[in-house]
Amino acid sequence: MNAILCVDSDPQALQSLSTIIRSNGYICISAGTAEDAVRALLASCVDLVILNQDAEKFALAAKLKRFRSVPTILITDKPDREQKPSGVDVLSPKPIRVRELLATISALLTSSLRLRRLHRVA
Repeated sequence: MNAILCVDSDPQALQSLSTIIRSNGYICISAGTAEDAVRALLASCVDLVILNQDAEKFALAAKLKRFRSVPTILITDKPDREQKPSGVDVLSPKPIRVRELLATISALLTSSLRLRRLHRVA
Protein backbone atom coordinates (compact mmCIF):
# COMPACT_ATOMS: atom_id res chain seq x y z
CA MET A 1 0.00 0.00 0.00
CA ASN A 2 1.37 3.42 -0.96
CA ALA A 3 1.96 6.14 1.63
CA ILE A 4 1.17 9.75 0.77
CA LEU A 5 2.41 12.70 2.81
CA CYS A 6 -0.18 15.51 2.82
CA VAL A 7 1.03 18.93 3.95
CA ASP A 8 -1.31 21.82 4.73
CA SER A 9 -1.33 24.43 7.48
CA ASP A 10 -5.15 24.60 7.41
CA PRO A 11 -6.43 21.77 9.66
CA GLN A 12 -9.80 21.52 7.87
CA ALA A 13 -8.23 21.36 4.41
CA LEU A 14 -5.71 18.81 5.67
CA GLN A 15 -8.52 16.67 7.12
CA SER A 16 -10.47 16.82 3.84
CA LEU A 17 -7.43 15.85 1.80
CA SER A 18 -6.55 13.06 4.25
CA THR A 19 -10.09 11.67 3.98
CA ILE A 20 -9.86 11.60 0.18
CA ILE A 21 -6.50 9.84 0.31
CA ARG A 22 -7.52 7.24 2.92
CA SER A 23 -10.90 6.50 1.34
CA ASN A 24 -9.11 5.58 -1.88
CA GLY A 25 -6.87 2.95 -0.34
CA TYR A 26 -3.73 4.94 0.42
CA ILE A 27 -1.95 5.42 3.72
CA CYS A 28 -2.06 9.12 4.61
CA ILE A 29 0.59 10.81 6.70
CA SER A 30 -0.48 14.35 7.65
CA ALA A 31 1.75 17.33 8.41
CA GLY A 32 0.66 20.84 9.33
CA THR A 33 4.08 22.50 9.11
CA ALA A 34 7.21 22.30 6.98
CA GLU A 35 9.15 20.93 9.94
CA ASP A 36 6.57 18.18 10.49
CA ALA A 37 6.72 17.35 6.78
CA VAL A 38 10.51 16.94 6.80
CA ARG A 39 10.32 14.77 9.95
CA ALA A 40 7.61 12.60 8.40
CA LEU A 41 9.54 12.20 5.16
CA LEU A 42 12.67 11.11 7.01
CA ALA A 43 10.84 8.80 9.43
CA SER A 44 8.40 7.14 7.03
CA CYS A 45 8.42 5.34 3.73
CA VAL A 46 6.64 8.07 1.76
CA ASP A 47 5.80 7.35 -1.88
CA LEU A 48 4.29 10.73 -2.84
CA VAL A 49 3.86 14.22 -1.37
CA ILE A 50 0.88 16.55 -1.78
CA LEU A 51 1.41 20.18 -0.79
CA ASN A 52 -1.29 22.81 -0.52
CA GLN A 53 -0.12 26.11 -1.93
CA ASP A 54 1.39 28.88 0.09
CA ALA A 55 4.77 30.58 -0.07
CA GLU A 56 6.30 28.20 2.47
CA LYS A 57 5.43 25.19 0.32
CA PHE A 58 7.45 26.45 -2.65
CA ALA A 59 10.62 26.27 -0.56
CA LEU A 60 9.47 23.04 1.09
CA ALA A 61 9.08 21.20 -2.22
CA ALA A 62 12.71 21.80 -3.13
CA LYS A 63 13.87 20.96 0.40
CA LEU A 64 12.02 17.64 0.43
CA LYS A 65 13.61 16.63 -2.89
CA ARG A 66 17.05 17.11 -1.32
CA PHE A 67 16.18 14.54 1.35
CA ARG A 68 14.44 12.02 -0.88
CA SER A 69 13.39 11.92 -4.51
CA VAL A 70 9.64 11.49 -4.23
CA PRO A 71 6.92 12.65 -6.66
CA THR A 72 5.31 15.90 -5.50
CA ILE A 73 1.96 17.49 -6.33
CA LEU A 74 1.28 21.14 -5.51
CA ILE A 75 -2.39 22.09 -5.17
CA THR A 76 -2.75 25.66 -6.38
CA ASP A 77 -5.35 28.29 -7.29
CA LYS A 78 -3.73 28.99 -10.68
CA PRO A 79 -2.24 25.78 -12.11
CA ASP A 80 -2.40 27.05 -15.70
CA ARG A 81 -0.70 30.38 -15.02
CA GLU A 82 2.05 29.30 -12.64
CA GLN A 83 5.42 27.88 -13.41
CA LYS A 84 6.19 24.74 -11.48
CA PRO A 85 8.41 25.56 -8.51
CA SER A 86 11.59 23.57 -8.06
CA GLY A 87 10.82 20.14 -6.60
CA VAL A 88 7.21 20.02 -7.85
CA ASP A 89 6.26 17.43 -10.45
CA VAL A 90 2.62 18.37 -11.05
CA LEU A 91 0.42 21.40 -10.38
CA SER A 92 -3.15 20.42 -9.48
CA PRO A 93 -6.12 22.82 -9.41
CA LYS A 94 -7.82 24.17 -6.34
CA PRO A 95 -10.57 23.46 -5.43
CA ILE A 96 -9.55 19.82 -5.54
CA ARG A 97 -11.06 17.78 -8.36
CA VAL A 98 -11.02 14.39 -6.71
CA ARG A 99 -11.06 12.21 -9.84
CA GLU A 100 -8.32 14.28 -11.47
CA LEU A 101 -6.19 14.26 -8.32
CA LEU A 102 -6.54 10.49 -7.95
CA ALA A 103 -5.59 9.96 -11.61
CA THR A 104 -2.52 12.15 -11.11
CA ILE A 105 -1.56 10.25 -7.95
CA SER A 106 -1.90 6.92 -9.74
CA ALA A 107 0.17 8.08 -12.73
CA LEU A 108 2.96 9.49 -10.56
CA LEU A 109 3.11 6.38 -8.36
CA THR A 110 3.23 4.10 -11.41
CA SER A 111 5.98 6.16 -13.00
CA SER A 112 7.94 6.30 -9.76
CA LEU A 113 7.68 2.52 -9.33
CA ARG A 114 9.00 1.95 -12.85
CA LEU A 115 11.97 4.23 -12.18
CA ARG A 116 12.81 2.44 -8.93
CA ARG A 117 12.71 -0.92 -10.71
CA LEU A 118 15.00 0.37 -13.45
CA HIS A 119 17.51 1.66 -10.90
CA ARG A 120 17.55 -1.72 -9.14
CA VAL A 121 18.26 -3.54 -12.41
CA ALA A 122 20.98 -1.10 -13.52
